[in-house]
Amino acid sequence: MVATGLRPSEALGLSWKDVDLGAGTLTVRHSLGWLKGEKRFVLNDPKTPSSRRTVPLPYGLVKLLSEHMTAQHALG
Repeated sequence: MVATGLRPSEALGLSWKDVDLGAGTLTVRHSLGWLKGEKRFVLNDPKTPSSRRTVPLPYGLVKLLSEHMTAQHALG
């Protein structure tokens, strides 16, 4: 979040399909919200059109995410 300026709910709503390591970007498509009455988390659309955006990633973060993705795939 520090490197991208994402809000916590936006960062928690990310999945690998939102990350383009080749382009060095991520796209905010969802945010994670809590439904109090149902006591569960849900993915919501961003509140405003400007919240849906593509964010450039610093090279060091792209490298770290690439290594993390590789490690996740190795675990199955």
